[in-house]
Amino acid sequence: MTALIVLGLIALGVLLDRLWLWARAADRRNFPRLEAAQTRFDISERRRRAEEQMRRVAFRGRS
Repeated sequence: MTALIVLGLIALGVLLDRLWLWARAADRRNFPRLEAAQTRFDISERRRRAEEQMRRVAFRGRS
């Protein structure tokens, strides 16, 4: 009986270790995609701010 419990705990440990390794590998694969999405967001945010600033300058010039 004790041997079955020990084997079950070992199997559970191996399973959890494999799940942890799989999750880390999946996270690493998605990282470049997330980084590219963040870069696109940063570029679009800078562009939006620049357009707002240009509108403010143009509006100030008309007044």
